[in-house]
Amino acid sequence: MSQIIRDEGGCTLTIGDTAPILSDCHPGDSIAVNGTCLTVTVFESTKDGSWFTVWLANEILSRTELGELSMAIKT
Repeated sequence: MSQIIRDEGGCTLTIGDTAPILSDCHPGDSIAVNGTCLTVTVFESTKDGSWFTVWLANEILSRTELGELSMAIKT
């Protein structure tokens, strides 16, 4: 499960299937995504896998590669 929910200020990015690389995480933790340090807003670990959510402001989208990647993920 990966998704992007866009709004006027930026977007919320959810990255799923993270269990093989991310076993323990908490809201407020910093995590690097494509070299950009972001703050985890939600982390869920379930028997089916784990996922986390981060907030990307428009400034981050315009100054990093994440802006181009966000266009590739269908919402």
